[in-house]
Amino acid sequence: MLAAQVAAAPFQAALLAAASTSSTEVRSINEVVRGHQAELAQCVVRARGPGKDLRGRFAVVMTLDATGRVIEASPLATTVQSDALEGCVLGLARTFRLPAPTTEEGRRVNYTFVFR
Repeated sequence: MLAAQVAAAPFQAALLAAASTSSTEVRSINEVVRGHQAELAQCVVRARGPGKDLRGRFAVVMTLDATGRVIEASPLATTVQSDALEGCVLGLARTFRLPAPTTEEGRRVNYTFVFR
């Protein structure tokens, strides 16, 4: 597995890509996610409520079509205790257009958001 980190308050994101994924593809995917930083921050704001602690990790698996459009986004693992935050992130991920996959394996992208 290849891992890349992206710092973005109030969250951090880590792309876990297959070993066959090039560093250029990883950077490109991270740039797409960074481009949605303001929307991700809004997910946090909307999910935050009295006494809510939104810290944790939320891993998402995204399935891409041949052009890189996300056609499915599903939860993979979570320690975030907020259905609202998870739902918002999944909905946003479904709007992403990532680089077109170069292999069949590249059609599935695992991405972990770390909320702190």
